[in-house]
Amino acid sequence: MGFLEISSSNKALIFLNQRIQDPNYRGQHSSQHNRYTFQVVKSILTLLDQFAPNQSLLRIRTTDISKRPLNLPEEKQYAAFCAAVKEKTGIGTQDAMRKNLLVDFHRMGLVNRYDKERNVVKAYQPGKKYYVALSDRGRRLIQEQNPLNQYFIFAKALSGMLGNVIDNLLELLRNHNLEP
Repeated sequence: MGFLEISSSNKALIFLNQRIQDPNYRGQHSSQHNRYTFQVVKSILTLLDQFAPNQSLLRIRTTDISKRPLNLPEEKQYAAFCAAVKEKTGIGTQDAMRKNLLVDFHRMGLVNRYDKERNVVKAYQPGKKYYVALSDRGRRLIQEQNPLNQYFIFAKALSGMLGNVIDNLLELLRNHNLEP
């Protein structure tokens, strides 16, 4: 039975029916599941730099722990990285790190992710990612000593992930020629 068979005049059911039939049902790519602060992001990136120094590649899991509970030998360093992140920040299981946090950080330009052949992939490119490394922006963020400059780097990264909505909003607010 479809939603409209329950009630063809119920606006909520009409909306649900249209939404589910939409080819973009899952919506736009966005940071939906993550709750992190600037300090948490900085801590994670600093730990990544420790576990994969000098922007070297860190091999990550490609399968959920529920499907393959044991790490492969080449994933041990990633497991140790995630454990250190969890201890320091309270977040960052191996699956959450791979499927949520690293995705956001890549979209922010703070890390790069790589395919099986160690080629950098685009932030929104589908498919398995096998490696992660700190990007130039991520390295600048953790090496910057001035807190104001750190927040600027982070704000630009966050704005980029959000489709520059923050920059656009600031521009609108700065525009003094708008009439009420």
